Amino acid sequence: MGMALTAWAAVHAQAGAPILANPSPSRIQGPFRLVTIGELLYSRPMANSADRDFQAVAKLARDADVTIADQEGVFFDLAKVKGVPGDGGLIGPPIKALDEKSMGIDMVALANNHSNDWGYDGLAETQRLLDAAGVVHAGAGRNLTEARKAAILTTPRGRIAMISTASTFKPLSNATDPFGDAPARPGISVLRTRRIDLVTPHQFTTLRAIAIDSTRFSHRPPDPEASEISLNDSIFRQAAMPGVIWEMNAYDHAELMRAIRQAKQTADFVIFTIHAHESPTGMDDDNPEGPDFWCSYFTTRSMLERTSSMVTASTRCEASKSTRAGRSSTASAHTSCRAI
Repeated sequence: MGMALTAWAAVHAQAGAPILANPSPSRIQGPFRLVTIGELLYSRPMANSADRDFQAVAKLARDADVTIADQEGVFFDLAKVKGVPGDGGLIGPPIKALDEKSMGIDMVALANNHSNDWGYDGLAETQRLLDAAGVVHAGAGRNLTEARKAAILTTPRGRIAMISTASTFKPLSNATDPFGDAPARPGISVLRTRRIDLVTPHQFTTLRAIAIDSTRFSHRPPDPEASEISLNDSIFRQAAMPGVIWEMNAYDHAELMRAIRQAKQTADFVIFTIHAHESPTGMDDDNPEGPDFWCSYFTTRSMLERTSSMVTASTRCEASKSTRAGRSSTASAHTSCRAI
């Protein structure tokens, strides 16, 4: 199984204001330590581990003002909850919720490609256990409105909001709101994307010929002036250099920006997280460079104007390393996009 790449962004947004070069800062005063952890891919209690290296990492989490992590997979008692296993089947014991709290984890993101491995029953029980343990969670709910909404953690330093979404997810795991007579579907918040393969003019000419031949008897061939063609389930776009880009669904993008803006109205500090396997190579790999849409998320001016959000005008992307809980000897690729 490929190692997921996770981007964490601390975002400062304000509702109803024009986009400014120097937006208002966080309302938290003085030093503030935020620790971010990658995927919590472990299946047994670890808080009291005898591993010194692990405990050194756990101390960082416990000493922080706020520690967040990505809860990949679910946990519950199989004897009591009738979750139905699906594709993946990641599961841990119910004690994990208290174990995460003991490690100093305050907030977890639930939107990822393993959230629904045991159906919504498994996800709902995980949420219940986290609530009982006092771990705040975001990114999942009984409908899309709940899944998109920011989770709030009240600390001595201020109110911290977190919004969680996933651009890599399994079919039917995305939450929906009711529509007409159709009921809501529980699940996670998602950011839909479409992959576009960039090809050279010579490659594009060859692909156009293949597309014309393959569509002769089914549907209209590509337009002679088109710079983008679809072939089966793939999209190809003519460019100077080959590569892979990912385009965000405009509706999902706008709604997530709206959620961030709304969170800023009542929180002193807003955190946005995304679980993504997309990469510049197009492969589900450990490439430390995130896909292009990660760092363009908050710099698409037209989208920001459309949602009346105000975020920092400059975004810096940098590669760093973080250690996975339960795998203290192995550092995972962890790309951090943060507003400056």
